[in-house]
Amino acid sequence: MTAVPAISARGVCKSYQLYERPSDRLRQMLWGRRRSYYREFWALRETSFEVARGEVLGLIGRNGAGKSTLLQLLCGTLEPSAGSIAVNGRVAALLELGAGFSPEFSGRENVYLAAAVLGLKSSEIDARFEQIVDFSGIRDFIDQPVKTYSSGMYVRLAFSVATSVDPDILVVDEALSVGDGEFARKSFDRIMGLKQAGKTILICSHSMFQIESICSRVLWLDHGRIVDSGDPARVIKAYQAAIDRSALASPEAQQPLSPPAPKGHARLTEVIVAADGVAGKTLAAVSGKTDLSVELAFVSDPQLPAPSVAVTLHGPDDRILASAGAWNDGVTLERNAEGAGRATLTFPRLPLLRGAYGVGVHLFCERGLHNYEWANPVAVVDVTQSGVEQGVACLPRQWKVRAAAPGDSQPLPAPGSGRSERWQASWASAAEEGDLLDLFRAAFGHDMPPAQWLWKYTGMDPIGSLVREDGRIVAFYGGIARPIRRFGGAETAVQMVDVMVHPRARGVLTRRGPFYFAASAFIEGQVGPGHPYQIGFGFPSDKHMRLGERLGLYRRVGELMELSWPPARDLPRLGYRLRQYGAAEARAADALWQRMAADLGDAVVGVRDAAWLRHRYLEHPTASYLPLLATQRFSAAPLGIVVLRDKSEALELVDLVAPMANIPLLVDAARRVAQRLGNKRLTAWISASHSRLFETPQMARQAINIAIANTGTADTGLDDRWWLMAGDTDFR
Repeated sequence: MTAVPAISARGVCKSYQLYERPSDRLRQMLWGRRRSYYREFWALRETSFEVARGEVLGLIGRNGAGKSTLLQLLCGTLEPSAGSIAVNGRVAALLELGAGFSPEFSGRENVYLAAAVLGLKSSEIDARFEQIVDFSGIRDFIDQPVKTYSSGMYVRLAFSVATSVDPDILVVDEALSVGDGEFARKSFDRIMGLKQAGKTILICSHSMFQIESICSRVLWLDHGRIVDSGDPARVIKAYQAAIDRSALASPEAQQPLSPPAPKGHARLTEVIVAADGVAGKTLAAVSGKTDLSVELAFVSDPQLPAPSVAVTLHGPDDRILASAGAWNDGVTLERNAEGAGRATLTFPRLPLLRGAYGVGVHLFCERGLHNYEWANPVAVVDVTQSGVEQGVACLPRQWKVRAAAPGDSQPLPAPGSGRSERWQASWASAAEEGDLLDLFRAAFGHDMPPAQWLWKYTGMDPIGSLVREDGRIVAFYGGIARPIRRFGGAETAVQMVDVMVHPRARGVLTRRGPFYFAASAFIEGQVGPGHPYQIGFGFPSDKHMRLGERLGLYRRVGELMELSWPPARDLPRLGYRLRQYGAAEARAADALWQRMAADLGDAVVGVRDAAWLRHRYLEHPTASYLPLLATQRFSAAPLGIVVLRDKSEALELVDLVAPMANIPLLVDAARRVAQRLGNKRLTAWISASHSRLFETPQMARQAINIAIANTGTADTGLDDRWWLMAGDTDFR
């Protein structure tokens, strides 16, 4: 008996009526029997194919080939103009995530609404609700109106609903993973889990290496017709060859040799992994002898800075064992005028010991923060070895041996402090999170949520220095990396955060005390020439500033002050409009940041690009911010971004990204928002050296006894040259 296919399409066509002017639609309704007032556009013509149950089918083709139209026909959101489609099973589609969400409904209500649309009964939704919320990671906001969600929260919830209905058929249109960081990985793993469970999957993507790695068969569409179908490697090779021939035949054509990256984005177009020159998906290697190479091709928006790339090596449990990033190694990728480039990374004499290891590839932004695209694994390396060494890597080493001498058992000196029999200093790692959060509670009298701790220290290793007494942590000096512009030049500074000492050890505030041990260890090991960070800064109170100066740790380079204004009448403004800022406005944010950086070319200023705004405000795990984009009323040109935080009595202007000339306009906009929200005043923290730029009528200022401290350099040219706001601080 022949198995019933999951999808069967027979002679499917889809046409659209295109009108040159609106009045032609009326003419067509009145006199359409006599003549046609439109021209037909055929998105699909005579398309026939079948998809077996459990098959993973990839759709490839240029933009406008008909891929998205075909997927919408399969999902039932479009009706074919001719032909027939039979779909056997429940379909979950990842096309426009959250398109059916009601902004006025809460997240909980939208879960029930969206799941019901996907075919679940009320009892089924009840049974899966907790799983949906847990996967989305927005439990604290599930009963808030969706209109208050950030774009990241919105997408998380929509994806969680769409993939929790236990579909028989999953349709994915350019959405192999959504969101950022950990959630992007969770979403990709969920899709791969459906594949392993034998679900039928249709994927449309411009990422050829992902299509080849995931799919069992590929369908190539061009101008609405099927050009080829079959083995992924063969069809993709033919497709790339056709694109190359097209580009060579028409030198003036705008189409590059590979499909262009969307504006504001970048993607991988090819990945080749080879062991001693032999390429493949499964490779054989000998520990300490085989050269492993990873060659990749990419295409990116040429208007953006060149992207960066990282290669990761994973164990069988998918734990990252080693990685190499171009930005970390000081390597800048090169591109042609269309934004395309290639790079090859080689691990000479691979030091991994016996085992099977996955190779992952990640395409990042130029600073290694935003992950444009990734795949893991692109290949598996099976390593053999001679000898009986244990572990995962053979590390370079040197041996020295001698007989023990008197005094060898004395404690090692604490970093930067000489010797101490009472305190033991060492670097802190993420694994000590629990003990450090206990110290935070003891030092400050309240808890820091674990999610906020992880958010703050993501990517830092070490996260700081700590001091133990009798094996217990009594002091910690933390630091987080912050990209800055110093007088127009780009570099990475370190910001001192979570400086804390246990109450029982606070009495020793000298060079022999735990605070000095922890601080000097971090500063001497991380900040200054030849270290990871050339400059460090922080925001101690005046009391702690004086202590740091006395111990020779800090130098005062400025201070923060608070500005305040009364609310302004919320009257219509002809000059500008306000709307909520989200990830979709990233291009505007980056353009505004470039103009702001140019205006502050004589200052030290923290980078405020789209990646920073997303991480600092849109993805903050505990605080809620209101970022607003101001645009010109008629041209819609971006004027600036303000980040606000409602603190009941006062509305706080936490941050802004704008040319300096637009600051008065943004203050005016924030004052009007304060009036709308019922706040009694608008406040803002700003470094005193730049407070003059905020001078507007009715502004008041006051000292708040918070200093700007500098470490790592004695350059007096940095004094009163810092642009810093509340959003730059750790405690706002």
